[in-house]
Amino acid sequence: MKIAPHIGSILLAACLAWGCNDQFLDVTDPNSVSNLDYWQTYDDFNYALNAAYKVLQYSSVCGGFNSIYDRNRTDLCRSFDFYAEHWSFTTFSWSGTEMYIGQRWNELYVGVFRTNQILDQLRTAVPSSTFTQEQMNQIQAQSRFLRALYYFWVCNSYGGAVIHTTVPITNEEQQGHFFSAQEVLDSVIIPDLQYAIDYLPVSWPDTELGRATRGAAKGILGKVYLYHGFFDAAIVLFSDLLASNQYFLTNDISSNFSLAGEHNTESIFEVNFSEVLAPGIDAGTLETTSEDGQIGHASSTATLIAPDTRGGLRILVPSFWMTELYLKDSIDVDAPINATRRWSSRANASIAFIGQDGEYYLQATEDAAPWYLGGAECAYWKKGTNWATKENEEAWTSTSRSGINQRILRLADVKLMYAEALLRRPGSTNADFNEALTQVDDIRNRSAVITLRNYANSNGGQIPLLHLRGTKPFASPWAPLTPACLLTHIMRVERPLELAFEGNSIRWHDLRRWDMIAEVLNQIETIDYTKNWMIQWYNYVTLSRVYPEEDDFLSGAISRYQGMQAANYHPDRNNYFPIPINELNSNTNLRK
Repeated sequence: MKIAPHIGSILLAACLAWGCNDQFLDVTDPNSVSNLDYWQTYDDFNYALNAAYKVLQYSSVCGGFNSIYDRNRTDLCRSFDFYAEHWSFTTFSWSGTEMYIGQRWNELYVGVFRTNQILDQLRTAVPSSTFTQEQMNQIQAQSRFLRALYYFWVCNSYGGAVIHTTVPITNEEQQGHFFSAQEVLDSVIIPDLQYAIDYLPVSWPDTELGRATRGAAKGILGKVYLYHGFFDAAIVLFSDLLASNQYFLTNDISSNFSLAGEHNTESIFEVNFSEVLAPGIDAGTLETTSEDGQIGHASSTATLIAPDTRGGLRILVPSFWMTELYLKDSIDVDAPINATRRWSSRANASIAFIGQDGEYYLQATEDAAPWYLGGAECAYWKKGTNWATKENEEAWTSTSRSGINQRILRLADVKLMYAEALLRRPGSTNADFNEALTQVDDIRNRSAVITLRNYANSNGGQIPLLHLRGTKPFASPWAPLTPACLLTHIMRVERPLELAFEGNSIRWHDLRRWDMIAEVLNQIETIDYTKNWMIQWYNYVTLSRVYPEEDDFLSGAISRYQGMQAANYHPDRNNYFPIPINELNSNTNLRK
């Protein structure tokens, strides 16, 4: 990869504001600084570290437009054929030359380069009154956390990585071999995260929120171990996090998706975004590179997924299966929070649908999205949008800039991963089963839906298999609550309901690591999502309404993608992206 070291561009990015609190740095013009003058003080290293963090905001990493492509490939979402490139990901018909495949690789390796540059300079740094050993350790710990995270995401997307642990200077050094994910784990990811755990602080001051913490390093390393089948190692880390009393489920699940709830008690690591613009920058700017003068890097996710009647592009909408899953998850009618609700707080916080509880974009749902809901589209994503605070996303205008942070890891994810690891580890016991059930029910309790224990106690030890269709829409078959049944529930029900549209493509990587993609797609293909289902759905969610016949012309379109995913999916071709063509052309070792 040809990423020539250029201190000027690195420092310019570093001078941009860090964090949602818009703290700014008063420094010398970075373009006038040479390598001889730089890398002397804690501030020098910290500015460069900010540039390494900023890669998290890039479009193909977590920033918006390109980072939603992976969600197309799951059971959660679908796109439309008039968005040709997104549609190709929905239907597994992409060729490998799409912009996102090359851009994600490039942007993640920018992050690798920037962390390597810091680590290279640390090797020759000498502790002083302006740069103490403790500060050196913290800079190194944050850099290694970020490098591990970027490499983890490279491996998740491409099945392995070209390893660089120093900045390549010569063309020969830039040439590298492609290593398997396990080799990258052993040589870079695990050692980096272990160092981060040893030296990162437990927390940061409010002005530094968004930096990596010890809990974030433990959580990401636990996820690494889980993804690669090291269940006992994952359990140790997850149990440490749960016992730390640092993180707690929020009372209101919607606070995990809002501006007001950023860096709350449940958040373990999240990417900061801001709507604030620097003076003189075009207010319509959505995504920016690290070389511009923007104060706060905004996300475009809200504009991309909101309905066009609310100033969005609706590139992705919830799948019919996902919508039905949310609405089948029955509320606990005895919970006080449900006194005036028909649907769960989790459903209401995650998707917008006709008949939902409350408003959508500060008005009745039917008024906010009058044409599509109830026709070819039965829901829109609320997660990642400003539906609770704005009337309109106003695509490509000054107000289309979203400052909602992207949550990468939160406690609910840890609890579900912990439960999964307990059930999957060799020799899993009845005590493991009970602990896993407790973790799942903690999450269900928060959203005031019927817990699995309550289901089983009231139904002869059985629970509904919510991911499966029964004899009619919104009904499910039942099965005994066993360890195997609980594990299936975690995989097919609880994780998609709780974590849909979150993190760095959580759902896609879950399905792939479970080797469950074909099973899921084939099962969904057999479900009737024709006009008859849409009529029953419309009557179900609106109680007294009848299906609007004026939308008849849409009925043939609602299941266009059903079957295409299952027919086109091939593990060897679709589980991982190919190495981008530009990388193959520039790195001769990858062609051997």
